[in-house]
Amino acid sequence: MTESGKMGLYTAIGAVGGLAAFALVGLISLMKESFGSYLFFNIVMGASFGLAIGAVLGSAEGIVHGNKQKIIKGLLYGTLTGIAGGIVGVFLGQSLLMKFARTLGEVPLFMGALIQALCWMIMGMFVALGEGLRSRSGFKLTYGLLGGLTGGLLGGFILELLTSRFIGLIVLGASITFFYALMEKNFSRGVLRVLNGSMKGKKLALNQRKLTVGYGPGNDLALSGYDGVEEKCHAVITVKGDGVTVEPFSHRYDVFVNDEKTQKIRLKYEDVIRIGEARFLYEVK
Repeated sequence: MTESGKMGLYTAIGAVGGLAAFALVGLISLMKESFGSYLFFNIVMGASFGLAIGAVLGSAEGIVHGNKQKIIKGLLYGTLTGIAGGIVGVFLGQSLLMKFARTLGEVPLFMGALIQALCWMIMGMFVALGEGLRSRSGFKLTYGLLGGLTGGLLGGFILELLTSRFIGLIVLGASITFFYALMEKNFSRGVLRVLNGSMKGKKLALNQRKLTVGYGPGNDLALSGYDGVEEKCHAVITVKGDGVTVEPFSHRYDVFVNDEKTQKIRLKYEDVIRIGEARFLYEVK
């Protein structure tokens, strides 16, 4: 999958998250009278927004790589961070609106939309941190933070200006995931393009400090369907500064670069790496 194709897929996944959020908050709105207070109702609404968008965004990485284990774990982390972000965003938004209302008497439309966009920005930041927490990756936490803040602010501002909540939430979800994917592309230190087998043509972004490579789904780069690849961890790819190195996880495992067996080597663009029967081309992002 090309980088533009991946960004398009992430954007579509985010739009689905916005659609799910619209459906969920619609159901909760029908039960509005059963809530004890308006504040509690708003908290539940905020948590629901975050839950729907966070769960979908959290599963995006697993969907892109076809990894069920990543989908399930991503759903869990995305749900938790999304709920937290939705609650914090509601408190922030309500507090700011009340403060400006007491000061100005009436908050202008543009200013009100901007204030509400700040609470969507906070929610966007939380939901975009889920994948970084799941993978324990500082890289992913950084670009998740930046992508979530940018996408949440812009998408939230558009949402508040639109008369249609349905379209607005789809725009919000798509905006968060688009900017997440854009930041990931910019933070990536290159890609490994798979040259053979069942994953031929896929591009695997080098988007975290350390990536494990193996047969099992628990690896960062899971090479299912390739002979000669160890299940738990066969090789480790390390990203440090502008340099990328590859080495076998154990001296008992073989890793080849340009058909030469190696223990640890710094990669150059267009190097060919072989791990088991899987072959990759190291490319610029």
